[in-house]
Amino acid sequence: MILYVITKQHGAWPNGSSEYVARRVCGLIGMEEHFRYVEGRPILIDSPYHLSVSHSGGTMVVAIAKQPLGIDLELDRTIEPAIIERLHLNLEHPLLDWCSREAAIKLHQDPNRLLSADHPDTVFTEVDLSDKSTCVVATHDPVDQPTIYYLHENHIKITD
Repeated sequence: MILYVITKQHGAWPNGSSEYVARRVCGLIGMEEHFRYVEGRPILIDSPYHLSVSHSGGTMVVAIAKQPLGIDLELDRTIEPAIIERLHLNLEHPLLDWCSREAAIKLHQDPNRLLSADHPDTVFTEVDLSDKSTCVVATHDPVDQPTIYYLHENHIKITD
């Protein structure tokens, strides 16, 4: 598994920017011809690889692996007690639980995964991208810790 972490120099990534950024990353690694954006999510067609994208604040992560995956990235923050209670999030690590559920939603393409902490068909891998964020990858089978490439938005010719 490979993660491409792209940082924005100023401000946060706007909603809808993941399609453009993921397409540019795929172009950098020679996979642009396989990239499609279908039903609001990026996919690779006619390729042995799978792709998932997440962003929070000025950081975006594009994950590519040889098995289906989902990824979620969140800048470290406090989750409101009402949300923790309503979703029955882990009291000690609610943000990690939240990220795991969001990654499972992407892997299984099932929004109901947010409502349950029980995912016996899913392997979760916590990834240390920075000391200011939480990142989780969801897969069907165990994966090694990923190779991580850090890019600046200028490396992929982002224009505002």
